Amino acid sequence: HPSCNYFLTFPPAPPDNTTEVQRLVELYNASVTSLYGMGARRFAVVNVGLVGCGPTVDTRRGGGSGGGGGCDARMNGLAAEFNAALGALLAGLRSEKRRLRYSLADFYAFSNATFANPSAAGKS
Repeated sequence: HPSCNYFLTFPPAPPDNTTEVQRLVELYNASVTSLYGMGARRFAVVNVGLVGCGPTVDTRRGGGSGGGGGCDARMNGLAAEFNAALGALLAGLRSEKRRLRYSLADFYAFSNATFANPSAAGKS
């Protein structure tokens, strides 16, 4: 089967020590700020789920870098790091941008609960 890349491709990292998570948060900040500049005031945001448990990185099929449960713990750690930074970013934007409102859905917690107990989510 052909390999799929579900991640955005963006310009090469600058020569400083900026991490991919920091760069993504900077891009997110720029996007929200741009939308705000165009008049957007209300945002519905869904954070990142367990990206390390997707079919393309499932360690039970030989992919990923380990982490137990068939998931890549490193990738899930990056998702959790991004989600924490995203929450802080949105809170900061809310305090600096007049009338900006947002709702943040926690897909990470939902997917974590689903993987921890699939039968409770109607999956087997």
